[in-house]
Amino acid sequence: MYNKTIQFNPDDFRAYVNKGIVLGILKKYNLALKAFDAALKLNINDYKAHLNKGLTLEKLGKYDLSLE
Repeated sequence: MYNKTIQFNPDDFRAYVNKGIVLGILKKYNLALKAFDAALKLNINDYKAHLNKGLTLEKLGKYDLSLE
């Protein structure tokens, strides 16, 4: 679903955030990080992207990066 949204509106940072959240639930953490990074490239100030990226890094054991 989010892939279709991104395909039709690639500048919608919220679609990337939501995709990352779903990927995180599926434990596809590396793909989730890519989605959060894409969202942050479009909107560096989005707190949901920052929060979820930090939580995902924590799940990957990258504690030092999750604090940034």
